[in-house]
Amino acid sequence: IKSVAVLVFRDFFQEFRACVALLETVLVGHEVRKPVRLLLGKTRQRCKAERRFVYEKARDTQRLRRQFFQVGARRKEERFHEDALRVMRAVRFGAELGFAIEMETMNAVVQFANRLEHIAAERIRDEFIKIILSSEPLQGVVLLQKYGLLPYISSELEQSQGIEQTQAHAYDVWEHLLRSLQHAADKNWPLHVLLSAIFHDISKPETRRFSKESKQYTFYGHDVVGGRVTREIMEILKFPKDMIEKVSMF
Repeated sequence: IKSVAVLVFRDFFQEFRACVALLETVLVGHEVRKPVRLLLGKTRQRCKAERRFVYEKARDTQRLRRQFFQVGARRKEERFHEDALRVMRAVRFGAELGFAIEMETMNAVVQFANRLEHIAAERIRDEFIKIILSSEPLQGVVLLQKYGLLPYISSELEQSQGIEQTQAHAYDVWEHLLRSLQHAADKNWPLHVLLSAIFHDISKPETRRFSKESKQYTFYGHDVVGGRVTREIMEILKFPKDMIEKVSMF
């Protein structure tokens, strides 16, 4: 609900009334990134009417629950159209709670993925952080890629798929980054370490060369290039400057 409207209440009854109102009719702004400000209880007569409304609603709990259920059962396409950030939120819930995304919702996420281009970078960043801080960030990032959401965070991460490394590495760059992230999460390390884990080899695809002498790939300078690329990604996502410095220099 917070992502749909900013609420201003005068008392408890108005808060309850607002929740019912938002569940019955979801209000959105002219742009998907801008919520509507909903102001309630401007007059004494309206406030009294709202108190009576709340009393009547609260008197029949089962009837109220049925109303909530009916609103919650609205078509998923409508929900994603109201706020495109919900496509990322679906992935985040899966990563946080260990839920699988059912087929109809998954198809809707893929369908509305391109609407993320209308969402403010700060909101995308916040959802990405929540995915990274979940108990299963590896699964979360895999789902971001699978459903076409990852390019709105970092196209460079997606480009690491299938990039083989030297014989000393058992995994390609993509899987190495994911496993590094999950390892950091399992250790309960702080956010800047988690971000460093997912970004630390991000420029290996760009710097990879094949050595005829050693018959192996080399990645000279990937740490320097990667630091610059990481900084650019985090600046686009509006991370705080101190966090950008920590991660890009890690």
